[in-house]
Amino acid sequence: LCMMDKYGKNNDWQAWFPAFKCIEKSEDSPLNASRKCLADSGMDVNAIISCAKGNDGDLLHMQAAKETIDLNPPHTFTPWIVLNGVAVKDKVMDLLSLVCDKLAPETKAKIPQCNPKFKVISGSTSLSSRPRRKISFCYPNDPLSRLLAH
Repeated sequence: LCMMDKYGKNNDWQAWFPAFKCIEKSEDSPLNASRKCLADSGMDVNAIISCAKGNDGDLLHMQAAKETIDLNPPHTFTPWIVLNGVAVKDKVMDLLSLVCDKLAPETKAKIPQCNPKFKVISGSTSLSSRPRRKISFCYPNDPLSRLLAH
């Protein structure tokens, strides 16, 4: 939450997500992984760790908890994804097709992941409880595919 607060201004998730993904994938302790991943991402390590261990981090957690409690429809499990006011629930593994189905045809045609020729060649996602495996995509040079595969 501290990374998002400091580096995610204007909903710029790309500013903090690589560090988050690095920490998540690490087999090191959260603190050691944070030190390495934050530094590798060019973030202010001391500011983020200080935030996480201090009052600012506590306040960010309380704010996130309040937002979770106030969700409509109400949050009942994780990951909790709402698309057009409807909880995705057990269709979370089909999220890409759900999003593509909501797009206007002219928009959908411009997005490779929504193209009928796009398909996952092999793999799983980190949302499952099974061991993680690398995901391979038909469009290996596409930025979204590269992001999801790492």
